[in-house]
Amino acid sequence: MLDWFKSKELPDFWLEYIEKFKETSEDFVVFQILQTKTDLLAISLLFTSNNKVILNTSQTFYLESKKNATLIDTENSSIETLSTMIFIEKFVKYIGNSFLIGYNTNVSTELITKLLKNNSLSRLRNNVLDIEIMFNKYKETNHINYSLSEMCKELNIPQPMSKSIFEEVLTISLIFINLKQKLNISNK
Repeated sequence: MLDWFKSKELPDFWLEYIEKFKETSEDFVVFQILQTKTDLLAISLLFTSNNKVILNTSQTFYLESKKNATLIDTENSSIETLSTMIFIEKFVKYIGNSFLIGYNTNVSTELITKLLKNNSLSRLRNNVLDIEIMFNKYKETNHINYSLSEMCKELNIPQPMSKSIFEEVLTISLIFINLKQKLNISNK
């Protein structure tokens, strides 16, 4: 009768992820997702350190789905899609206990949380910072929606040539570093 009170056995990678939060992190991982209106399709990740983008750390993980099968067939047959649990495992191993930096993070984190909950896992424990909120602070405005293009133009950051998920995460990284310096945000 009380079986539902017993906790499910969590995967080792999730326990390792939770364990990392016993220590604080000064690392920043920039992320951007590819999505439909209701589903997460892919996530692109990139480390920043000492106000620099670390390009050789970039990773993009694609989730197995009917929508991704169509995208990958038409765009790039060399992209590997991952089962849900392997996708989650690679994602949490990459981010560890880092600060997550993104654009439109409410939507992104909702879709990630949905994916985690559908697989009997809790929400992410990482602190999340949205560059649009940072940009509002920089501009001394409140709750104004800014596009990546508007932020790039204001901060004199070159806009991406294409609209790939990697180009977006790189643009978000450059905006973050620029705003971090302008707002005097330190790693400590």
